Amino acid sequence: MTARIVITGSVARDVLMSYPGLFSEQFVGDAGKISLSFLVADQVVRAGGTAANIAHGCALLGDRPELAVAIGEDFREEGEVLVRRGVDLSRSHWSRLATATCYITTDRAGAQIASFYPGAMADSREVHLQSLSPADWLLVTPGDPAAMEQHLREAFLQGAQILFAPGQQLTTLAGDLVARSIGQSRVVVLNEYEEELVVAHCGASVVELAPAGSSVVITLGRDGSKVYEGGETTHVAALAVAGLVDPTGAGDAFLAGMSHVLAAGGSAVEGARWGTALASFALEGQGAQGYQPAFDEIFARYQQVRG
Repeated sequence: MTARIVITGSVARDVLMSYPGLFSEQFVGDAGKISLSFLVADQVVRAGGTAANIAHGCALLGDRPELAVAIGEDFREEGEVLVRRGVDLSRSHWSRLATATCYITTDRAGAQIASFYPGAMADSREVHLQSLSPADWLLVTPGDPAAMEQHLREAFLQGAQILFAPGQQLTTLAGDLVARSIGQSRVVVLNEYEEELVVAHCGASVVELAPAGSSVVITLGRDGSKVYEGGETTHVAALAVAGLVDPTGAGDAFLAGMSHVLAAGGSAVEGARWGTALASFALEGQGAQGYQPAFDEIFARYQQVRG
């Protein structure tokens, strides 16, 4: 029987804007005196939030993920869409605060600048994780820092399997909490920059902090990912994408593919392969939930990743 996938973090609206130039050309002189404004070419609003994006990807793979998040009452309509896709919201808390909003500007090279208004996410501490089994997987993704610590503790005490992917919140978490979180996790997923932050905050690498028997996954963008598992390092190459539309949510799609495999008892290496396949579709759609491939299409790309 496939274990349950429980996802914490954020549910948000994404305000997506495109800048036709390059951010890198605008950063000159003293970095401490930056004052920039970008004239964007377009703007769209899409459903987003790391936890919701991952749940969307899991549902595409046939899972029934459970969101354990705080959501604004103004998100009811979007919430109904998630339920129709196969996402379980029964663990979530409906807040009187407005739903979180992320403002993301992407330049023509795919670089991004984002600002995040937490809104209802501040009520994430109202969500308490109960009835988790040792077979269940809890995903701890970027959210309210105090809630992230709370959910890690609740899952660890119940013996659940933990996937720790703190993302941009890594900069706000204390070094001792980061080290303890890695030490309590079965799988840790970071990008290259976050990998360096762990060393800076904790004085040790994520591989050194990870417990025996765990797996560490470092995503490398267009260079794929590397997986430290079972004493070996495996490189998983990225898939070439015919038409890059929007990189928003590709990392979340990768985590969805990873979760799908882990919940079925598979390895992190296989998870990275499925994650890579699903992320390639996310790159081709606008918005973090703007892709809707059939399972057969995802499987075909997974076979490409395997070679």
